[in-house]
Amino acid sequence: MILVKFKTKILMKKLFILALASLFAFASCSKESNETPEVKDENTVNLTFTSKRPQLKSESKTAWDGNTIVWSEGDKIRVGYTLNGNWRGQSSEGTAKFYASDPVSIIDETNKNVGTFNVPISSSAFTDPKISGQYQFFSIYPSNILTSTTVNNPEAQSITLPATQHIVSGTFDSSADVMLGQSSSLSLSGLPTEPISLTWTRLVAHADLTFSNIAFEGSEIVSKITLTFNEEAKVAGSFSVNFVDGTAGAGSENVLTLSSDEGIASSSSSFKAWACVLPVTFTSLDVEIKTDKATYTRSISGISKTFKQNSRNTLTINMSTATRTAAAQYEWVEKDLSEITSSDVFVIVGNNGGTYAMSNENGTSSDPSAVHVTVSDNKLSAAPSESIQWTLSKDGSNYTFYPYGSTTTWLYCNTTAESGSNKNMRVGTGNRKAFVLDNNNYLVTNDTYTARYISVYNGEDWRGYVSKTNTVSFYVKTSPDTRADAELSFTETSFNVNVGDDFTAPTLTNPHNLTVTYSSSNEDLAVVDENTGVVLIDDNAGTVTITASFAGNDTYKAGSASYTITITDPSSTSKTYTITWNSTNNSGAVTSYTDSWSVTADGLKCNMQNWNNNNNVWNYVKAGRKNNASVATIITDSAIPEAIKTVKITIDALTSDKINSIKLYTSSDKNSWIEAGSFAKATGEQSVTISPEAINKYYKLEFDCASGTSNGLVTLSKLIFTTE
Repeated sequence: MILVKFKTKILMKKLFILALASLFAFASCSKESNETPEVKDENTVNLTFTSKRPQLKSESKTAWDGNTIVWSEGDKIRVGYTLNGNWRGQSSEGTAKFYASDPVSIIDETNKNVGTFNVPISSSAFTDPKISGQYQFFSIYPSNILTSTTVNNPEAQSITLPATQHIVSGTFDSSADVMLGQSSSLSLSGLPTEPISLTWTRLVAHADLTFSNIAFEGSEIVSKITLTFNEEAKVAGSFSVNFVDGTAGAGSENVLTLSSDEGIASSSSSFKAWACVLPVTFTSLDVEIKTDKATYTRSISGISKTFKQNSRNTLTINMSTATRTAAAQYEWVEKDLSEITSSDVFVIVGNNGGTYAMSNENGTSSDPSAVHVTVSDNKLSAAPSESIQWTLSKDGSNYTFYPYGSTTTWLYCNTTAESGSNKNMRVGTGNRKAFVLDNNNYLVTNDTYTARYISVYNGEDWRGYVSKTNTVSFYVKTSPDTRADAELSFTETSFNVNVGDDFTAPTLTNPHNLTVTYSSSNEDLAVVDENTGVVLIDDNAGTVTITASFAGNDTYKAGSASYTITITDPSSTSKTYTITWNSTNNSGAVTSYTDSWSVTADGLKCNMQNWNNNNNVWNYVKAGRKNNASVATIITDSAIPEAIKTVKITIDALTSDKINSIKLYTSSDKNSWIEAGSFAKATGEQSVTISPEAINKYYKLEFDCASGTSNGLVTLSKLIFTTE
């Protein structure tokens, strides 16, 4: 049932408008006879619908509440009406437009199948809202299901039920749940001022599908189901609907595809899926189920099964005799955009409080939808559907993104203005199709107009923003490395010795008897025989790493194992390590506030995380990000053999209210850290005194930064570790 209320509003007095229009017309004729004066509407109309979604004729399931399909946020309907049997809404009789509502604004929390819709309509849509006669009102759900929103023949309007539907475990694609609403014939003096009722007819059948006795090998994730019915059985595609009596003609497609972007996980021998189909009787069925590991196929003939309209129709498909074809195994691994070639297939993922991939499906009608995906260990956890896969072409640093399988349409930003609010993204043949990735992994348009940063909007769709909103990552389809691990390890991994002592290397565990090469990280401290692994300790204090490496072959992956030796000079009374930053000391030239690199000075290596050295131009480093909280760290790569008493830092500049804390930590194993003190949040030299001092400790400096209005919240030019 739908309750409908119409409101009309007189904006100007008719006499005033007529006089004003005549005056403009006279002035126009005196200047140029072919000019037409502007005519403004006298009325505005707003339609409000309180809609009860119809029940099924039999038991319902999952996303359905009891026996009722519930409304969801974002649902829209489309409405039109007749007067004295003629469709109204345009200037010529016999035609009318179906008007789209706004998304459902209110869902009754105690009865969620009841929702409220608003339909804004310009008064120019009506020939005369005050005409008395017989009115009848019609509605269609979902709003975008009509092939044409202008009705010329209400008895043969064209509608398309999607032959490809998107599902998740335990629910159906609600955008394919086609329903027709209709009122009784009402004798009214103009458009109604009181609520009226419409009743719904569901044009589709709900198919509750169970696939049983599948020979899954362990846990498999179902990503795509294709059902091919006999040629006469049209279950989807374009079909005609009669708005007067609610009947529907046959569809144009006998193939139905159910696609799941997140996958339907199943470790048992069966799983369920749901679909919306046209009412049909079929006599044969071909089934294809794709998982992350295999494709299962089965052909079934000699059957007679009917899917009834507006009912939940169950169908169990026994896959015990299905043919299993193992799939080529791929991983979807995160890579830099610069590494991706035109032959690669990839997924574009943004983070906006969740992990969302960009759909390639919506075309020019709406923004690309945001599809939730799961990432683990820099990989997608499930094989993605083709609806979120992309390819690219490259022109210098400019990238054009194409939907998988197409080079005739592409991603573009739907604006030609230099200024304005956030703009739409589209997939089609529009301009503004060139994108670049900046140093902080923001995807941005690259043209003469205002840059638009491509970001996820509320986990719903992707849009172009004037300001940076969230970063993106790219996950590329990659053949996994199926070789066995080298499995190298040492019986011990950490040693403390004095300078000049004899040293016996630990035993290397090498179960596959692989050929390894030994190396020393610092031959001024220890020299190792590359073939035997025998180590000689030199007369210098410090920490050195000895590594055994295997290069890899057709059977085993490359691998390595290492251990550290901390060498102490007992005669040494004091020691100071001074770290400064310049192109000689720095391991990498970075321009980002999210990179990892290292600095080495006075024989001490420190690992940097979330620090910027401006391409090695600065003799200092900066940390702290615009619009993002961050933690920047400096960690000694090896344990310092001396007992450090004082750690000093020189701060050249800082935004003190954006620095939460600057702390020092120590550790014996680089895993368990103990707080040793806090540095003052001020410019100049700041220090922390360590008590008690101890030898062979790792040190970590942690700069905890709040979100800033600009990058570079703290500037650091010197770091000192000293025994004094």
